[in-house]
Amino acid sequence: MGLTGIRKVCEVSLDKPAEEQKQLHNRWHPDISFAGAIKDGETVKIECVDWTGGQIGTFTLAIAILTL
Repeated sequence: MGLTGIRKVCEVSLDKPAEEQKQLHNRWHPDISFAGAIKDGETVKIECVDWTGGQIGTFTLAIAILTL
């Protein structure tokens, strides 16, 4: 861990639509600006959504994954 603790670089909310979260994107592309910078040797936390875009929750049944 860094000297000042762990800084959160990117925070994701599953309660907000993706278009309301400016730092959220699903791939690298040269036209999408970066979300932030990390200093050499700095320890950071980067949140991200799962491959389903948050469609799988605590009470999702295994059979439901077949229809994603």
